[in-house]
Amino acid sequence: MYETCWTTEGDAEQADRAGPGAHPEDYSAVANALRAGLSTRTEIVLHADIPEQTVQRILEDFFRNGLCVRTHDGSRSVYAWRGGTQSGVPDGLEKAIAVRSRFLDEAVAYASSTECLAIVLARAMGDDTLPRPCGSCDRCRPALVPELKALATKAREYFARFCPPIARRKGSHDAGLALSCYGLGRIGEGIKRAKYHGEAMPAGLVDVAVAHIRSGSGPYAGANFDAVVSIPSATSTVVADFARSLAAQLCVPWIELRKTRMTDPQKRFRSKQRKERNIRGAFALPQQVRLDRVLLIDDVLDSGASLRAASEMLRPARVYPLLLARTKHRDDI
Repeated sequence: MYETCWTTEGDAEQADRAGPGAHPEDYSAVANALRAGLSTRTEIVLHADIPEQTVQRILEDFFRNGLCVRTHDGSRSVYAWRGGTQSGVPDGLEKAIAVRSRFLDEAVAYASSTECLAIVLARAMGDDTLPRPCGSCDRCRPALVPELKALATKAREYFARFCPPIARRKGSHDAGLALSCYGLGRIGEGIKRAKYHGEAMPAGLVDVAVAHIRSGSGPYAGANFDAVVSIPSATSTVVADFARSLAAQLCVPWIELRKTRMTDPQKRFRSKQRKERNIRGAFALPQQVRLDRVLLIDDVLDSGASLRAASEMLRPARVYPLLLARTKHRDDI
C-alpha cells in the first residue's frame, strides 16, 4: 500500500528487480565463476563466498535471460556461461537498489513526521496545493503516550531468563541451550561487553548454567558429564574462564580443545560453506582421553560451523552444547 501511494508504477517495478539481498558485485562474481569453468552452485558458493540462496537466485536470473544454460547431472544442476563478455549485472539493478533505498527513507520520514499525515502524503505525491490539517490522524489528534516503564521492566526480566534452544544436529551434537540472546538483556549485553571490551562476565552466569544443567527437565536432564570441553578463542578468555568455573562447580575435569592449524575469523565469510571449510578439522583434544558424554562450551552461536566441527571431532562421545549467547544469523545452522 505504501509503495502504491508514494511511488510511480515504474518505480515499483524497478524496486522489484532488486529483490532481497541483490548486489551488482554478486552478479559479476557469479558470472566470472561461470566463465572460469565452475559449473555447480556449490562450486560457485565456495569460490565466491556468496550465500547459497543468493547464488541460486542469480543463476535462475541468468538462465531465464539466456546468459547461461542448465543441464542436470544426476541430482544436481550444471550451468555453463553463454553470455559472452556481458557483465551479468541486470540492466537497471543499481537504479532499483537506489529506488528501494529511497522507499525506506520515505517510510522513515513518514513515520517520523510531526505534521498532519494528509499534508505529508500530499507533499510526497507532488500536489501543488496542500490540504488543510485533517483533524483525524494521530498527528492532529495525538494519543496519550503509554506508560512503558512497567513494560520495559517485564521485557528485561524476560530476556534475563530466556535461553534460546539449540536444536539437535544428527551426526553432530545433541540438543542444548544458549544462556542468552546476544546483545539483549542483562546476560546478552554482558556477554557482548565481555567479548569485545574486556569486561567481566555477568555476575552469577555460572550459577545460571548449573541450574539449567541440574534441572529435571530440558536438554540436559539425566546427563552425567565426563568433562566440560571448551572451544578455544583467539580474542578473549571469556569461554575458558567460564568453562573452568563451570567444571569446578560440576566437579568434572575441564578440557580446552587445541587448534591444529590457523583459521580465519568466521565473521570474514558470508556463506555457510566457506565458514565450514575454514573451521573443518581445526580442533583436537590436547591428550588422549575416553569421553562418553561431554558438555561443549562456546561463546556465541552464529552459523554453527565451529560448534559442528568441534562436536564431530569429539564423537563417538555424545556432545551437549551450552553457548553463552545466540545471535540472529543469515544461514540456517
